[in-house]
Amino acid sequence: MNKNSLKKIVSNLEQYQTLIGTLLIVSILVASAIMLVLNFQSEKNNDTSNELVQKVTNLEQEQKNVNHKINQIIDLLNENKTTSSNITETVKKTSASSKSTQNISTASTGLININSASLSQLDSLSGIGPTYAQRIIDYRNQNGGFKSIEEIKNVKGIGDKTFEKFKGNITI
Repeated sequence: MNKNSLKKIVSNLEQYQTLIGTLLIVSILVASAIMLVLNFQSEKNNDTSNELVQKVTNLEQEQKNVNHKINQIIDLLNENKTTSSNITETVKKTSASSKSTQNISTASTGLININSASLSQLDSLSGIGPTYAQRIIDYRNQNGGFKSIEEIKNVKGIGDKTFEKFKGNITI
């Protein structure tokens, strides 16, 4: 499998992840609105509201599982330690285990560790697209990681102006 094929697969997975995250947010908002309406209509609907709360909780757990599996796939692709059959198998398991969507938001400090971030995480930085994100990953793999956040300016195409855009969002 060549690099272009891997890039296409990663690109497709990232598009899939965004779509699923968007659908989850919409689903949660709709479910929340339904719960509010039911709670205000009558106290007799309490059992129905409890069922909806349980369903939302189940959906949130399912989306966390899907998000975790998608991140595993992306990490495997980035490390070039997988084959197309492994990707297909993992995607099938992910699809089979989830009947809903995933949550894009994660509980974290909000800082992206440039020594361990995935391509999609690096791509989310201001001024960094998929090409620069891949260059960052290639640089850290070739040089054993970054010793300081300023070292990211050694990556081709990332200068002082670009660094200023995202330096407050990264860590090592």
